[in-house]
Amino acid sequence: MSISSNALRHSYRARLEALARKSPSDPEEQADWAKYVSVLISGYIEQSFKEILLEFVSSHEISRLDKYISDTWPESRNMKISNIDFILRSFDLSWSEKFNRWLESKDNYKSEINSLIASRNDIAHGKEANTTNVTLRSMRYRLAISLELIDELGSIIYGGNEESLIDELAS
Repeated sequence: MSISSNALRHSYRARLEALARKSPSDPEEQADWAKYVSVLISGYIEQSFKEILLEFVSSHEISRLDKYISDTWPESRNMKISNIDFILRSFDLSWSEKFNRWLESKDNYKSEINSLIASRNDIAHGKEANTTNVTLRSMRYRLAISLELIDELGSIIYGGNEESLIDELAS
């Protein structure tokens, strides 16, 4: 696993957490702020998932897969739950099964992630009328879910050994 991409992911995560703590006083600014951070959260899911997969194939010396992911991963992949599941299933059916069991154990995570991605798409395509559900509160809740999602994906892909690999690389 690459220390630099892992460090970047943790840095991005810290930035998101700091941004989510900010709270503009004006209600209109709050709505805009929530939308802005929601777009960043969506990007975090997309990039972190890609990096976790790249780190996995790199650490297992599967250079053809590394190149394939790097070259073919779309610049903007909508990380709806169905797409995440499809990618996991494409690599390893057991990853998909673990992911779905985890999702089933969490209330509303699937709908919250899918709503986050839908809001990101609406914001990016100028459909502001469809984003009235994006509030500071919903954004913070979705951030917490997204951070947990990325942690879980790392755990699934690394077989629960991501933290020990991080510690090993840091020492």
